[in-house]
Amino acid sequence: MLEAKAGSIINISSIAGVKGIKGLAVYSASKHGVIGLSKTAALDYIDKNIRINSISPGIISTDTFEKLKIDHPEEYQNYINMIPNKKAAKTTEIANAILWLASDEASYVNGANLIIDNALTTF
Repeated sequence: MLEAKAGSIINISSIAGVKGIKGLAVYSASKHGVIGLSKTAALDYIDKNIRINSISPGIISTDTFEKLKIDHPEEYQNYINMIPNKKAAKTTEIANAILWLASDEASYVNGANLIIDNALTTF
């Protein structure tokens, strides 16, 4: 990216990086760190035409998460109940946000943290 004098980096944080989650202090601290690193790096590399952002996804319907439905249905339901409309994100919904951030359509987005959580962190 330095040789090309352009680029876009998208770091992956989590809603745990914008909201404390009981019992996940170390994970939450590391995800807060990803956001802080992204914001600082955006300032450090802005003159190199490299944009650096982060995303903070909420609950995503991955194979591992869906396996909870079978192996630990109560835990699965607890996670689903946290989401205002009771619907986990599709992996493609997260991927599309990342693709947008990486694209020229987001050329003025730099140092941002995009929360993709279906309103989970609004309360």
